[in-house]
Parts: sequence; structure tokens; C-alpha cells
Amino acid sequence: MAALASGGVLAVVVVFKKRTHLRFTDQGICYDGLLKWGEIRSYRWDRSPEGGEQQLEMDISTKGQSLTISYPIPAMYRERVAEILAAHVPRAS
Repeated sequence: MAALASGGVLAVVVVFKKRTHLRFTDQGICYDGLLKWGEIRSYRWDRSPEGGEQQLEMDISTKGQSLTISYPIPAMYRERVAEILAAHVPRAS
């Protein structure tokens, strides 16, 4: 599901895959907590071993730690997710 709204939520893209549920808001990415846009240093796409998916890998800096996190994104949502990331994250690697 993808939706655009004004006043509070920039965009919502909900992705369900093996209990993965991401929600993109004007504040950041909600997934078992909030990953704020300012915490994401860069991102890249990698093909998932499971056909039809793209692996979204993000380099983040949060609570004094630097790490890489990865989410499977169904191919049908990749373009929309890429647009949202491009608007909020300084660079793709």
C-alpha cells in the first residue's frame, strides 16, 4: 500500500514480507522503533537471493554506534521507496 498525504505524514509505504513491516513517515522509517532520517548516512540496493526482491542496505549512526541494517523490499515497491529515500537521505552509495 502506498499513500500520500499532507499535514503530518509525508508518505506511507507499507511492506509486508516475512513479518517485515516498514512505514515511511516525515520523521523517518518505523520498524520496531523509529529510525530518524538524520541517522541514515547512506543506502544502497542489492539483489536479494529470493527472486523478486531488492535488499535495501542502510548505513546508520545511532546512539553512538555505526552499523549497517538490511531490509527486503518487494520489487513492486522499490521505485517508490527509492524516491522517498532520495528526498531524505544525503546520498546513495
